[in-house]
Amino acid sequence: MVDGVLLEHLTLFAFDIRCFNSTNAGVERLISAGEYLNVGLGVGFYQRTVPSVYTDFINDDGSELFQDFRLRVVPLTAIIRVNTVWSKHNRAAVFRSRGRSV
Repeated sequence: MVDGVLLEHLTLFAFDIRCFNSTNAGVERLISAGEYLNVGLGVGFYQRTVPSVYTDFINDDGSELFQDFRLRVVPLTAIIRVNTVWSKHNRAAVFRSRGRSV
């Protein structure tokens, strides 16, 4: 959905869509739900502002119309993690996980 909106505006506005490429930050909290199962929640954050100008319109004085596109994403993640190998004496474990972000 976001790709469609941004790509649709590439003809009306002059900006580089690759400028939205950046890193995000997030945290997650897991709790044990058994010897081999962990469940948890996570939240992330991403924000980027990209400058742009109109391609077909100008101010009355002939200068370009500048504006900023701002994209902010806050994904929420539910986590179910099944540990395939576990030792109560080790802090590291081999695991397989699946998640879904909204």
